[in-house]
Amino acid sequence: GRPILYATTFEFLQHFGLRSMDELPPLEESRADEEA
Repeated sequence: GRPILYATTFEFLQHFGLRSMDELPPLEESRADEEA
């Protein structure tokens, strides 16, 4: 298989005005948008 690992930094969250990773959309929603 091809395992995928995603990571983010505090600077990334700050850039987008997020306080934590809990404010990011679920990965499933992101993938659905790509297929549309």
